[in-house]
Amino acid sequence: RSLTGSKTGLLPGAGLFARNNMTIAVDPRTDELFVYNQTADVTQIQVSVFAAKANGDVPPVRTISGPATGITGSGLPGNKIAISSDGRLLDAEPNLRILAFAPGARGNVAPSQVIEDSTPGPVTLGGIAVRSRGGRQHDGNDDDQ
Repeated sequence: RSLTGSKTGLLPGAGLFARNNMTIAVDPRTDELFVYNQTADVTQIQVSVFAAKANGDVPPVRTISGPATGITGSGLPGNKIAISSDGRLLDAEPNLRILAFAPGARGNVAPSQVIEDSTPGPVTLGGIAVRSRGGRQHDGNDDDQ
């Protein structure tokens, strides 16, 4: 499937990193597609959530964005988001922080939980991965169901 067009509300990239400003994750329960995306200059950041079978120029079912979210841009490629087995959106932030958003979160909403390591160290951006319950990894290939 492909999501493209103005109705998607996805933010445009430009220049060298145009393809590096998005990260995707799939909810293991609902198969909803989560897309973290930012503008190339990192002035706009959002996580758009699309229906399981969304294809083409379709709007997201909800979007998480705004200052209350605490979501920041990285400017670097990396796995920025993951979805837990209970449907929480997990966002990896600089300085060893993970923002957790409740299932169904939308709009300019604060995270339901902030996980952070207070150990002093350099400013870094890490990635995040979550193993689904039962150990099954979903890669979007319908042949492995």
